[in-house]
Amino acid sequence: MKYLKRYVHLARASKVLTAILCFASIAPAQAEGLRDATLRPGWLANDGSYYTALDLTLSKGWKTYWRAPGEYGYPPKIEYNGSTNLQKAETIWPAPIVFGSDNMKTIGYLEHLVLPIKLTPIDAAQPIKLELSAQLGICLDICVPIFLSFSQQLDPLQQSADPETLLALEHQPVPRAQSNLQNLDCAFTPHEDAILITIGAAIPSLGAHETLIIEYKQQNHWIIMEPTRRDGPMLHALGYLTDDTGAAPLSISRQKIQITVIGSLGAADLGDCTAQPG
Repeated sequence: MKYLKRYVHLARASKVLTAILCFASIAPAQAEGLRDATLRPGWLANDGSYYTALDLTLSKGWKTYWRAPGEYGYPPKIEYNGSTNLQKAETIWPAPIVFGSDNMKTIGYLEHLVLPIKLTPIDAAQPIKLELSAQLGICLDICVPIFLSFSQQLDPLQQSADPETLLALEHQPVPRAQSNLQNLDCAFTPHEDAILITIGAAIPSLGAHETLIIEYKQQNHWIIMEPTRRDGPMLHALGYLTDDTGAAPLSISRQKIQITVIGSLGAADLGDCTAQPG
């Protein structure tokens, strides 16, 4: 598991780089590969939540990354420090695509990303003053880290939905209940300095370049994926989970597992490892 320890060391180093970049941020106009970055118009939905979206336009051939970017990708970081009347913020990631070969896969978006954000106010009768900062990686032959910051006021009188944000909300991975998932097996085995997670999913093909991604929803935990393999109706994947000390976690929660399958025909959100398909 030497490669896994190396990955953890790289993850620690990226935190130092993050601090440097946040201090000496790259303005959008100065970032190679970035054509435009803005917030879409926000609105108050019928459920009492506000919606807005980060709109990122890149130069031809450039890409940016999904929430789980792959071993060689750049993890995005979005924060809302300084916002007022904000109880909760949820980024709603559209279905991504897979770039590269099995040994160098990254996951993200080509040339354009509209990233919806759902905002829950503390007091629905009052506006939200949104302060958003985003640290993202954009890549062509080289990768450029960028730091963006925006302010936006969302008012209860704003009730006209933005068409671009609505389109992005519709372009989500298919939920588990609609994925035709027949069976899902999850196994957890101690393996040297990691926990080996083995996933078997009986799911119809999502086209070429199928990739099953395992995430663990706990800070400072990392999963290194092996290439996904299809055997008839079954999709198989292995991932090695470790914490930021380079050791196997002392415990693991099935509820914190997040499984997503991505292929040329789309993506499916298979949820966690707590329940079998209904």
